[in-house]
Amino acid sequence: MTSSPSVPQERSADAPLAGRAALRALAIIAGAIGLVTAFYCLLVTSWSVSSPVDGGFAFSVPVALPADSTNLIDTQFSDEHLTAGYEGDTWIRTDAPLVMARVLTGAATALPFLVVMTGCVGVIVLARRLGLRRPFTRALRWTLGLLGALTATSAICIPWFEKLAVESAVAALGLPTSGDMVQDADTDAWVVPAGFDPLQDLNWPFFLLGVVLILVSVLLVRASRMQRDTDGLI
Repeated sequence: MTSSPSVPQERSADAPLAGRAALRALAIIAGAIGLVTAFYCLLVTSWSVSSPVDGGFAFSVPVALPADSTNLIDTQFSDEHLTAGYEGDTWIRTDAPLVMARVLTGAATALPFLVVMTGCVGVIVLARRLGLRRPFTRALRWTLGLLGALTATSAICIPWFEKLAVESAVAALGLPTSGDMVQDADTDAWVVPAGFDPLQDLNWPFFLLGVVLILVSVLLVRASRMQRDTDGLI
């Protein structure tokens, strides 16, 4: 009776090495993506709050236009510190400080980048734990929970901060927001900043994705217990 040929030992030894190399490559790729994202976060966020040319701040706001005021936007709103134009909405560029509006705009711009960077950290953590054959750890749970919370928070805060930034800028610049604040409601225009409406403005797919990630992080608590219970059984 002949015995079946044995599998070469080199093949079984090479498999874990190849797996660790793949995990290391994934972690490196995630780290590179995170670094590039961080660079663009700083770049785009800084440009959103301060023009690299003149340090100005720009935003757009809906405008109420009486029949005779279409061509008066530039002259009515503009001065030596503010430039206004009309393209469906009123776009405004100003060199005024507008600290609150700039901070809110910067936060709204940075949040999506923070979500991506947190996801990259999660990939690195998971790759490292898989290399140690212990994927379900507290670090992974917290990272995934943080990613879910940040995603859900971004879905709420990004549109909310954008609306608040416009309202803050309009108030700080003293722009008219009703017909009672202009000299002649029949000829003068006024801006109409829109308030935040959760049902209409909330990014629902992004919010629900965050909730799902939080639920997965909760399930990992059970997975961690099962992993501890099976340690040493194999």
